[in-house]
Amino acid sequence: VSPRAQRLDWLERYANGTQYEGRPSFWDDSVPLQERAPCIVVPIPERAAESNVDLCFGEGRAPTFAIVASEEDAVFDARLGISEDDAETVTRFIGKVCDQADLTMAAGDLLHWAQIHGTTCAIACAKNGELCVDREDAKWVTPTFEPNDPDCVASVEIRYPFLEDYTEDAGQLCKRCMLYRRVIDSERDVCYH
Repeated sequence: VSPRAQRLDWLERYANGTQYEGRPSFWDDSVPLQERAPCIVVPIPERAAESNVDLCFGEGRAPTFAIVASEEDAVFDARLGISEDDAETVTRFIGKVCDQADLTMAAGDLLHWAQIHGTTCAIACAKNGELCVDREDAKWVTPTFEPNDPDCVASVEIRYPFLEDYTEDAGQLCKRCMLYRRVIDSERDVCYH
């Protein structure tokens, strides 16, 4: 596990209030008090993140999108002018895209994860003919940036260990450590076996 993944996991554990897991119980008198887990842990960062998501995307608070026709746009550039009918059509189209991809829910989820981990990763995609936004756990994602534009992501690699069940020749059920790896760039989305 990379140092970045360990650091982001540490942030998540503090946010969820699980940073003391593995320590002896508060009631275990065989170890010094400062080495024990606290009696009560309140996940304040988690609650603060949920509160911010409610503030930004709660009931009736989610932003809406609209294209407004303006004759003044054509003065600057003829390509910028748009008729009222075209503006209405584009607004309806954007609304349908937002509804189909459930962007309000996705944006709230991404905001929550970004506050908990300090970063997040969203992948816009189509599944079963519908638009959607997948959130990947940022601790397993390694971005590569364009050399001439450090704000532009060239590719991402998603890699993490997991346990796989398998059956030995003798019929005994066992586990083995495997590595999930997926690389996404501007041309391909490759998931390795």
